[in-house]
Amino acid sequence: MSIIIKNVYKSFENIDAIMDFSMEFERDKIHCIIGPSGCGKTTLINILTGILQKDSGDIEGIYDKNHSYVFQEDRLLPWRTVKENILFVLEDRYSKDEADSLADKYINLVELNSFKDSYPRELSGGMKQRTSIARALAYRGDIFIMDEPFKGLDYKIKKSLMDYILSSWNNKGRYFIFVTHDMIEAVYMADYIHKMQGPPLKYLETIKVDKEYRKKYFAREMDMSL
Repeated sequence: MSIIIKNVYKSFENIDAIMDFSMEFERDKIHCIIGPSGCGKTTLINILTGILQKDSGDIEGIYDKNHSYVFQEDRLLPWRTVKENILFVLEDRYSKDEADSLADKYINLVELNSFKDSYPRELSGGMKQRTSIARALAYRGDIFIMDEPFKGLDYKIKKSLMDYILSSWNNKGRYFIFVTHDMIEAVYMADYIHKMQGPPLKYLETIKVDKEYRKKYFAREMDMSL
């Protein structure tokens, strides 16, 4: 089953953010939403996760599902350490030992072992974002959503995280949607790139990514930017 969006409308104080918007996200694929800042991308995924309520329209395929969400801002609990922030979302889903093991696994993945007992105020912006990514990966939601997840991360960490997600993505009955302004990230990560413009949010086209081409494209573009 796909996530199907039909004629969704959302406004803020008489400003139309999304108007008569329809599209579909296929299950078991990685979808990228790309478009200019302020076009309505974040509003759309906040509606998909239930953070915002749509004004009208229908969405099929999202109910009774849990979400892993990497926000643009870190949204870490300031009174909890790096490890405690990750454990917070695992405590109701796993035994204490399982949760502890998962937290350590993803802290290691994002290379924050030396900071697992640090509080958010003691971390750089990039470290906070890496903690947020680790938390979302550890939670393993049915719908995995990332909004500008790699912003502020250096090339080495960014590529390591993207490679891990691509190699470990358990796509059986799950959905993966991420938002970026970066076409390099989109080509490297996505099965489908959905181009948008707005406001109000408007769907332009979907590009199916050639998997054989993606790594060559990413390597070339990154070499040019270094």
